[in-house]
Amino acid sequence: IAGSVTGASTVGGLGGSQAGGGISDRYATGNVTAAAGTPGNGYVGGLIGRASGNASITDSYATGTVEGPFSVGGLVGDTLDNITITRSYATGNVVGGTGNSDSYFGGLVGQLRENCTVTGSYATGSVSGYQYTGGLIGWNEGTVNSSYAVGNVSGTYSVGGLAGAQYGTGSISNSYAMGSVSGNENVGGLAGYNNGGSTRNRYG
Repeated sequence: IAGSVTGASTVGGLGGSQAGGGISDRYATGNVTAAAGTPGNGYVGGLIGRASGNASITDSYATGTVEGPFSVGGLVGDTLDNITITRSYATGNVVGGTGNSDSYFGGLVGQLRENCTVTGSYATGSVSGYQYTGGLIGWNEGTVNSSYAVGNVSGTYSVGGLAGAQYGTGSISNSYAMGSVSGNENVGGLAGYNNGGSTRNRYG
């Protein structure tokens, strides 16, 4: 899919939402934009806006710039219900809002929720946002393994080279980040804010 996509909420370069099923060997190269407004105008991804229902994404990628106010990811904006992302990547820049709390911006995934997994995947674009901004994942409650981010990351609160924030069940292993990271509070080379999550065999 090569054309640019613009919408109000749940917007993706390939599809706005993925409810179950698998996507394999698919790509999107156009820019994806959600109109500015309330935080509800979000869930924006270079490939899929919001994935749910045991869906999987494998060997797929997105290359366009992705922009929106809430839950924005270079590949997927938001994940729900046992999502797996494997050997996939995003190279476009992610541009987030500048004033909404709990905003979630990630080079690959905006929000990786509990029981969701990213394996063997990466992001190379720059990421800018407000709160919970990460080079790979904005907000991580899932599992990240053998993955990396190399883009520069900038935000205000909870800004990290790999994950903006890691919470509860979140874990990162065998993964790394290499981009520069800048922010005002809770800023880290790997994770900006960590509350109960685990990390091993990684560097930032």
